[in-house]
Order: sequence, then structure tokens, then C-alpha cells
Amino acid sequence: MTLVSTNGNIPIAIGTQKLVKELIKTKRYDKEWEDFLKEAPKDIIDALLLGSGVGVGRFYKIIALGAGQGFLQSLLTGQDLRTGAAVGAGLNLIQYYILPRNIGRPMTDGFDAKSLAINRRLELLEKTIKGTIQGSVVAALDGESIIGGALKGSIYGLVSTQLLIWFVGTRYNPFKDYSDADVDEMIELENEYQNLVGRGGEYAIDRQLILDANYRVGGVLTDMISASITLPGNVSMSDQGFKRLTTMTHEAHHLMQQHQSGVFGFYLFRYIPTGLRTGYAGHPDENFLKTIL
Repeated sequence: MTLVSTNGNIPIAIGTQKLVKELIKTKRYDKEWEDFLKEAPKDIIDALLLGSGVGVGRFYKIIALGAGQGFLQSLLTGQDLRTGAAVGAGLNLIQYYILPRNIGRPMTDGFDAKSLAINRRLELLEKTIKGTIQGSVVAALDGESIIGGALKGSIYGLVSTQLLIWFVGTRYNPFKDYSDADVDEMIELENEYQNLVGRGGEYAIDRQLILDANYRVGGVLTDMISASITLPGNVSMSDQGFKRLTTMTHEAHHLMQQHQSGVFGFYLFRYIPTGLRTGYAGHPDENFLKTIL
């Protein structure tokens, strides 16, 4: 009923259902309304974070990625998981919606060896600062040592980012030295092609969708699988894919599918279950525009 009344919005439906249940329990069992008012905001936030992974669109994707990152940091640093997820989601909203991109996710526009080395240092600085803020805020909210939380967060940010870069590659500007006309034309062609043969809802890839993801090159993952791959929040490009505009837009169509099914819902309920039946070669989500150009 709640899913229908919220027009299919899963996170809002989950939150509404939980809120209604708590209202009924409070009234039925003569519980204190003061306790309900204290717990209701936490319950709504929990439901929003839980449902954001299958929520449709950019807003829920950013919340889901931030909550996942915050949860993982708290898990590995011994802080409260629920608080960590909530703080992580909030920091991601600030990073993507408030801060300018050159401050929130700084990088050079170059893609030569020197520029990529600079990008690695910039990302290490960014993620270490973010991890420090995350750890200190979680500690403050939970009444723990802020200095201790900040220290845990800074170590986590530094080490996890080094591992991330090693595994999936160095972040770079996905538009590289392609002309604006070529980028816009290829995005338009990808949309037309996927709307014709692709599975799922409407494909409306744009520059913002691409820039929201971290396109990366040089990681060991692509060497292991000999292909480019789209992950939650990251696109790891193979050495060959790095040179092709068609590969950039192909991976963007997977980003669009994340918007359609939720950033985690895409993998858990769509891509992986289908892939287990069809394999990669016969997967209906793997349609390559380059084969007809």
C-alpha cells in the first residue's frame, strides 16, 4: 500500500511504513509519545539509508554511496555503524551538491603520467581529510574521543585510498582531450542506441552522470579481467578502453542503469542474477554501440 501511495518510491515507502508501524505500536501499547518523537527521526533516517541503494535517481545514488562508505569506515575503525552510515551520507550530499567539483573532488584535466601522479596525491589528500571529518563527527555524535575518531578516520582515509587506487586505478577527467562536439554526439548516439536495444527504462545519459562517477585507469583489476568495468561510484577503464570514446559512453550506460534500478539494486537484483543465467556474452545489459559504428 505504501509503495503504491508513494508512486513506487521505495526509500520513502519504507520510511513511511516504519513510521506508521511505530505510531500504531505507541498508541496500542500506551508507550510514551516522547520516546516516539526521539526515535522517529532515527528510524526514518535508517529507512532512507537502507532504501537508498534501490532508490531511483542521482539523489538516492549519492546517499547510498555515502552511506556505504561511512558504514565501511565505521566497520573497520570500530565506530558505530548506524551513525557512520548517516554521517557518510551527509558528507556525500555536501561533497556532490554543495562544494564545487574542483574542491569536492579535485583533479587535473590532464591524463599524462605527470597529471595522473598529481591526481593520486590530490585524491589521497581529499579522502584523508574526508575520513578525518567522518571519524571525528561520528565520535562527537556518539560521545567518544573526537581526537581518537579523527585519528582513526585519517588512517582509514589514507590506507583505503591507496588500496583503491592500486586496485581500480587513478582518477582522471573522462572527457580528456575529446572535443565537446564529439562527446555530445557520442552521448546522443549512445542514448538513441540503448533506448532502441537496451533493457530497462529511458536512457538519458548526460555529462553530469559521467562526471559524478570516478573514471579511473591503471588499476590491477582491469589487467585481471582484460576489460573495462563499472562499479558503484567508479568506472575502471582498461588501457584500450581508456583510448575509446565509445567505451566511455558504454560504461556511462551502466551508470544510467544504476539510476534506473538503484546503485546497489542494479547489481544485486538485475545485473548479477541475469549474468548467472546468460553469461557475459549473452547479457542483455551488454550492448556495444561501437559494433555498429
